[in-house]
Amino acid sequence: MSDRNEAVRLAYQQGATADFEVALRESEKEEGRFMTTVVGPHRDDLQITVNDRPAEIFASEGQQRTIVIALKLAEAKLLELQFNKPPLLLLDDVFGELDAARRNRLFLALPSRGQRFVTTTDLDWLESLPAGEVYRIVEDDHGERILAKGV
Repeated sequence: MSDRNEAVRLAYQQGATADFEVALRESEKEEGRFMTTVVGPHRDDLQITVNDRPAEIFASEGQQRTIVIALKLAEAKLLELQFNKPPLLLLDDVFGELDAARRNRLFLALPSRGQRFVTTTDLDWLESLPAGEVYRIVEDDHGERILAKGV
């Protein structure tokens, strides 16, 4: 979804050791001191790098946002393959911090099947996107909020 040739890698870091029971016993004093569990599957982590550099430190906000969205789209694709049904996607203001190139690539990367609901607070860029139906929430003459079609 980027116009750059960036290498994004994911590395799973396991939080529980092979002998989980022993690790729990060994960490008992430390857990008492910190008042929380310090070993276990809840400590699993996903290390994300962009061009071999930690994304949380070196990736821009747009890059970080693009990575998260790409992971969510991959998850939607896996669910579609598993259940043989197209996904329903709700993208709540995900386009706001993306530049025009990333925004257009993201929009084109959305699954063609299924329903897509996209919310945004900025309407200016919508006209540049491929066809789709756009609705706005507006107030009528009586102060009631209604849906209006179009930008």
